[in-house]
Amino acid sequence: MADTARPLAGPDTTPHAKAIAAELAWLAEVIEARLKHFFEGRATPFAPPPAPRPDPVSALGRLILALAMAPHVNSAILDPFFVRNTAIARVFSQFGGVHAEAGAFQPTAETALFLLAGADTAARIAAMALFDPDHPLRRLAGVTPGGPQAQALTMPVHRVIALCEGRPPRSDLSPGFPAQRLNTRLTWGDWGLARHVGHGFKALFYGPPAPARR
Repeated sequence: MADTARPLAGPDTTPHAKAIAAELAWLAEVIEARLKHFFEGRATPFAPPPAPRPDPVSALGRLILALAMAPHVNSAILDPFFVRNTAIARVFSQFGGVHAEAGAFQPTAETALFLLAGADTAARIAAMALFDPDHPLRRLAGVTPGGPQAQALTMPVHRVIALCEGRPPRSDLSPGFPAQRLNTRLTWGDWGLARHVGHGFKALFYGPPAPARR
């Protein structure tokens, strides 16, 4: 499966995009190795392929982020999860995911837990901490509320693009958010604004005032 990852751009691909391509190639290797271990029913512990720039502290989180990016960047990496359990004529519940008749496989927290822990109960319980409501990975990977089967990894595409370009992502705004982002060439140094306005989000209101409530 490692050869399914494709470069994110041409010869001028940024170092950040190259790093992401390497992470996705690693994800493909992990998926192939985990599925082989699962279907062979091995009793020996699972030994995942080494991550690019091995770092045991961040490897689990990096795998989850790669899994969240895969539907945007190279959805074919996730195609092996479409395999069906012929014994019961349905998909494998262990693989998680949001299944549709057409389109790419949408990974969920259950998919991540399968890759991280397989059928190892102790490892699964330890990995579940990565999906704690207060864990920063939840926001980075765009984890939706619900149980492991329903917690889809829906990283916004603008966040993937920002990672490829090596810049901070813009704020996440839902389609119904009653404001729009404005860009300007002005800086906080103009008219001495830096002395009066602090850092953080700013809002520019436009239009007549709302009627007073009685």
